[in-house]
Amino acid sequence: MQIFHIPTTTLLTIFLIFSDELREFCGFYKYVPDESFFSRFKTTFESDLANLFDLMVLKVIDICEKINIALPDDSPMKNLNSKLIYNTSGLKSRVKENSNPFL
Repeated sequence: MQIFHIPTTTLLTIFLIFSDELREFCGFYKYVPDESFFSRFKTTFESDLANLFDLMVLKVIDICEKINIALPDDSPMKNLNSKLIYNTSGLKSRVKENSNPFL
């Protein structure tokens, strides 16, 4: 749901019913599950999914480090793996202004 910025399971279900492309992307070829399916999935696997993505961060850092080491010293891409961008688009601020979602 977060990938598509869909805030509720009700809205997700509606989108899946009316969008062939989204339904295919999610792998629902025969039918669209009801809202309780998505609620149970989120409740059951929320901590597991969070752990998966936390562990993936460490693997991605290792992969980027290996790529950096393999680059020639004069490459313009050398040492870009040390730069870090925080994406804050998922944070809800109390400010009504439009601001850049990156720090």
